[in-house]
Amino acid sequence: GHILPEISLRTKQLIGKAEKFSNTVIHVTIFSPKVLNFLLIDLPGLPKLNDIKGLTAHSEIEKILTEYLRIENTTIIAVIEANENVKQSEIFKIISRVDPLFLHTIGVITKVDLLDTPTYVKNIMENRFVIPGRGWVPVKTRNQKELSSKKEILSAQQDEINYFKEIVPKIADSCGTSYLKKLLNNDMQEIIVSSLPSVMRTLQHEMDRSDSLVDQMKFYSSNTDKRDIIIKICRNISEDINTSIGLYQRTAELEKTTIGVVINKHMNDGFNGQINNIKSKRLS
Repeated sequence: GHILPEISLRTKQLIGKAEKFSNTVIHVTIFSPKVLNFLLIDLPGLPKLNDIKGLTAHSEIEKILTEYLRIENTTIIAVIEANENVKQSEIFKIISRVDPLFLHTIGVITKVDLLDTPTYVKNIMENRFVIPGRGWVPVKTRNQKELSSKKEILSAQQDEINYFKEIVPKIADSCGTSYLKKLLNNDMQEIIVSSLPSVMRTLQHEMDRSDSLVDQMKFYSSNTDKRDIIIKICRNISEDINTSIGLYQRTAELEKTTIGVVINKHMNDGFNGQINNIKSKRLS
């Protein structure tokens, strides 16, 4: 119940009262123990081309849509109204550029209850017009009156089930938001499974790298106490620091100048020179 007010508030803060849009993303994080982790991107709809101003907005929104539809491993949910001509649908024209065969696209038909006959919706679902690879799903969501009266979602879902059983009994199981949820879950599982080989390769690479680092630890032993390992590491670091600043030298360093040598040079040459300058000034 807090999601819609939060999004509305952030939208008003972003664009104010003017009827315009922005390509700035509004991030809302929702936690649920019953839902897989995923990113849902709600994109703006295309405005009607009534004038030049509408053409500009249409072009800018089209760029935004194309940018997000190209994201890898994305399932595209194309929403159209039941009375819309699917063949002439602007959104499907845009989707066809990024998903030519509609293999990653689910078609969702809304406002089916506003039609005089369900025949048109049935024709769409039977793929007589456009064929999205993931299929069509007609849905009956809460209307404005039900939203205003704050009708419960569970009650609305039951009404939706009863509605499709009445108008399209033979395909009722393939209709509604419950079926859409099943499709999305299946799609997410397929994406996860297809990503596993790449994930396994990455994990194996990290394991090999870790094993290599462990092998480089000259004092490492599988039977060595962890505390002793930490103490030895600390001692080695301490010895390296002491050696580098010249406190003592275990072996002569012939390849590079240690910090200790640099300090010694400054103390003997630069520092002594400055002291002598001070003395000479006082004597004069």
